[in-house]
Amino acid sequence: MKSSIVLLVVFLLTACGSDGGDTPTNNPGSGNFVAPTINQELINIDSNNGKTVLHRVFFALSTPQILTQLKPDFSNTAATATGQKTDNCTESGTRTTQWSVTNPQTTNMVMDDYEKIIFNQCENSPGTFLNGSSTITADNSFDTSVFQGNTSSCNTVCDVDYTVFQDQRTTLNGQEGAQHGAFAVTESFTAGGDYTTNITTAEYYAITSATLAALISQLSQSSSFDSQNSLYQGSASFSFATTELNGGVDVSASYTSGITDFWLALFSGPTQLQVIVTGAGGSTATLDGTTTTVSISIDADGDGMADGPAETMTWTDFFIP
Repeated sequence: MKSSIVLLVVFLLTACGSDGGDTPTNNPGSGNFVAPTINQELINIDSNNGKTVLHRVFFALSTPQILTQLKPDFSNTAATATGQKTDNCTESGTRTTQWSVTNPQTTNMVMDDYEKIIFNQCENSPGTFLNGSSTITADNSFDTSVFQGNTSSCNTVCDVDYTVFQDQRTTLNGQEGAQHGAFAVTESFTAGGDYTTNITTAEYYAITSATLAALISQLSQSSSFDSQNSLYQGSASFSFATTELNGGVDVSASYTSGITDFWLALFSGPTQLQVIVTGAGGSTATLDGTTTTVSISIDADGDGMADGPAETMTWTDFFIP
């Protein structure tokens, strides 16, 4: 089953920038999508499943940041207030960008401006087909050039609020997966290069494949970058449930890293990381990570004390048990 959860993450990565509903919406429960039926009751965590639970949760941690790699960019497309542009994908199929903006021929967005990317059997790499759409809707006024590092206009701070909505289907080597949901994102940039990002789920985010389904809900994630010290810090809390675990867990995490990209920081070894997963009866699995090693401790009876010595391993052994 490990390969199934990894496949869901691959679906996410190949899907960044695709998805579908006919109109932009912040409601992930709209359209034809039916949320997968998943038992969300907290499971008991013990020495038999603790490492597996942490492994699955670790991939879920990266999901919001992967989706926020979708950034609006009207520098080449928004010559008119509304319109669309269709391009061929690398191998086959098409990618259509639709937009509605108040100030065309600029890089500015205002409240309710949106950019939508629609994929139709888009094959950018052999055997991977994207269908559906992703929509980015502005929740305040901002200059999209800040996403390309142009922060010179930020006298003190530039605040950027937007919503990413996804309703997408991905076929990878004959296996189909779907991603559906919305994230509300608030980002703040300074002229000096510092920034903070806050991400919350509008309701839930669902990922499904032929063999596995997962739900992320009640997400609250914050991250920041200190350019003077080249230091990236982040924290997150959310509920996570999968059909594989036949239940759910509550998650809290915090970490510090010298790598600014969230995904690379998680998978290249953070400077310091702690993930606490809580199940039924207060049972917990705790992961403490450094640049090179991972330590896992289990508290099955929920008394606040580890049941025995922590198990220490390399990141490689954690990811490929």
